[in-house]
Amino acid sequence: MSGASRDPVGDEPHARMIGALVDVIDYVTRAYALRWPTSGFAVHVSSYANYGSAYSSGLSNVIVVPSQSNLTADLYGLEAIVHEAMHQWDGQMFGALRAAAPNATVPRDLSHALGSRIAAEARRRERAEC
Repeated sequence: MSGASRDPVGDEPHARMIGALVDVIDYVTRAYALRWPTSGFAVHVSSYANYGSAYSSGLSNVIVVPSQSNLTADLYGLEAIVHEAMHQWDGQMFGALRAAAPNATVPRDLSHALGSRIAAEARRRERAEC
């Protein structure tokens, strides 16, 4: 093999995945009416992440996704990454809900459920376009 390396950006599957990511982020930012951070997130791929598949750390903006799981194969991996990144808005979302309904009890898992549903819908729409 020669010393020349391939440019992954020129690969069609890579370009499609980047396009899908842009479309999915656009969908979720419209759904939440919030901006995506320009700094982005570091995504680490590991054979094993944890028992619950992917996870994120809001303290360091790091997302860890397993590579050996059917739960993160194909566009499901994209869904998992976007879902974890959506947790960046948990504080804003809970604050807005408390302000809108100060006497209501907001379920602790509401942001997780909304993030799961919105990321899944974005992935489903992207799948339909592929």
